[in-house]
Amino acid sequence: MSVSNRTDPLSHIPDALSTTSTNITPPEPVEFDFPLVSQRSEADLEEFGLNMVDDYREFNREVLSWLATQGKDPEKGDGLSQTTIKSTHYKLETVFRWLWSYEGVHY
Repeated sequence: MSVSNRTDPLSHIPDALSTTSTNITPPEPVEFDFPLVSQRSEADLEEFGLNMVDDYREFNREVLSWLATQGKDPEKGDGLSQTTIKSTHYKLETVFRWLWSYEGVHY
């Protein structure tokens, strides 16, 4: 099957959630009981300067806050549990470290 014949996996998302909608507001920051950047990721990012660590930390704060406040059902404003967020966070960190390695950013 060619790529152009595949259906869009996001086509079921209502227009209210599209990136052009003005109905989407950034989530309020949420406090987490785990570090937003692991020591390993921080060490990797420090090679590129302190700003990279700060930028990545802020990115994680925004993503995880959204998951905590809207990630389960954005239309209802239901968030995911802290346990799910923590698990997702560490999986995302693993993916980013793989991406940095794959693209030759780190090594």
